[in-house]
Amino acid sequence: MKRRRLLGLAPAILVSCRKSDEVTVWKGIHMGIGVSVSYRGRADLEPALQEVRQAESDLTLWEQDSPLSRLNRTGILDQAPRHLLRCLAKARELFEASEGLFDPTIHSYLEWSRAEYQAGRIPDEAVAKEKRAFVDFARVDITPARIMLPKGMA
Repeated sequence: MKRRRLLGLAPAILVSCRKSDEVTVWKGIHMGIGVSVSYRGRADLEPALQEVRQAESDLTLWEQDSPLSRLNRTGILDQAPRHLLRCLAKARELFEASEGLFDPTIHSYLEWSRAEYQAGRIPDEAVAKEKRAFVDFARVDITPARIMLPKGMA
């Protein structure tokens, strides 16, 4: 290509190479909350959205067949998905850093307590004490091969 021709095309090449000023906005609902992603350029969000959908599928308590629901129902989950393992690793980190103040195993106690109040009952203190005995994330065994909850814990 001749230098003159290249110089004549240079403005068109530079315009096509510059960053896009156009902002693209994607909105949706994931994990029960509204999500908005704003970005510039030609990014393909589909791989990231698929990753979020998979995490939501692995971590939801709304679906009876989700890995987390199965773990809570049976107390054992073999070959847990990576999203659940990563979430539990972060939960363990927070549990240890807070010296047990952050404890995700409180969930079943809170569910029971809520059900008692919704039924118009004040939770029985003796039953509450029994339920609180199962609140201890340190007792949850987590490995990539298997997650095991102590009997009675969900």
